[in-house]
Amino acid sequence: LMGTNEKRRQKRFIVNVKIFDQDTGEVLGYSANMHTRGMMISSTEPIPLLKEINVKVEYLRMADDEIVEIPLRIRSLWGGPGKHPDFHNTGFLILDPTPESDQAIMLLVEELAVKK
Repeated sequence: LMGTNEKRRQKRFIVNVKIFDQDTGEVLGYSANMHTRGMMISSTEPIPLLKEINVKVEYLRMADDEIVEIPLRIRSLWGGPGKHPDFHNTGFLILDPTPESDQAIMLLVEELAVKK
């Protein structure tokens, strides 16, 4: 029997990087986990559901000390209190992913994912 979790079958990687709101330039929050179709963001302010945001994922690539920026458009799907009382967790879907964004995220995950 197909479970309702079918859509969440994709492996999530624990990566902690800053997520910037492209429109305001401010830090939206920090990724808690990420994959090529979505991410969870921890933020100090709750993020409204079904909100579409242009974000920029930014991280420092160890190999050559280059700052990598990945622009994405995301939509908030669910939210709730984080483990830490000051934080809210919000789950996002990545809208219109491209082969470029997929590759950039996979490289980021490869470099930064917390090895269990």
